[in-house]
Amino acid sequence: MNQLPVVLTFTSHDPSGISALQGDIETLGSLGCHCTSALTGVFAKDSREVKWQHCIPASTLVAQARAVLEDMPVCVIKIGDLNSIENIEAVHSILMDYPHIPVVFDPTSVEEQEELTDAYTNLILPMCTIAILNPSELLTLIPYAESEEMAVNLILETECEYVLTNRFTKTDKTIHNQLHSNSGCLKDYTSVKLDQQFQGAGGVLSAAIAGYIAHGAEICEAVGDSHRLLQRSLKKALSIGMGSQFPYRLAGIAS
Repeated sequence: MNQLPVVLTFTSHDPSGISALQGDIETLGSLGCHCTSALTGVFAKDSREVKWQHCIPASTLVAQARAVLEDMPVCVIKIGDLNSIENIEAVHSILMDYPHIPVVFDPTSVEEQEELTDAYTNLILPMCTIAILNPSELLTLIPYAESEEMAVNLILETECEYVLTNRFTKTDKTIHNQLHSNSGCLKDYTSVKLDQQFQGAGGVLSAAIAGYIAHGAEICEAVGDSHRLLQRSLKKALSIGMGSQFPYRLAGIAS
């Protein structure tokens, strides 16, 4: 019997469908994966802003995740925002029970709360196969780092295997997604920054990385394929509400 690779995503519900759970479902589905989920929070959100947010209790989060993990052969775990120290501790306990499953970590926002960032750094990063972090997230998670490069190296010292960063060069309007390991910068995936404002672009990239890993791709291959998929998604971006555009997340079907 043919079986789709299963990805478990820890993420929030965005009722606008622009980011979070629906983004993961569409991106992973377009790559031939089955997306399962454990909700970490519920938003009241439109295409412009978050109006209200509710954090899911840790016991509920654990019940959701274990129901899936005890029933299905999960190939990859994708982690977004966990929203509370209790949820971070709960997910850490789950990851400890499934150390063989690759972990993709992509926090869409890291709040500057010392206890929360310490929990991410001490409990989640050491369990990660790859962490996808922008410059602000790097320096929030590692506030004592004197540079982004130092922050990357300190994250790798936590036993996180790979870190994917992005850097914008104003002179030629290019975005550099750089993949780092203990061996240094392995690859620089470059693209030209588009003029539009997007929501959910980072989620497409991280979900695609999880999807390609679920199909057996090595990290460099998974990140490269995901980078190209994101560019196709942005070129076909949708504008449905009165706020930001968002990527066309079914672009993987054509690949």
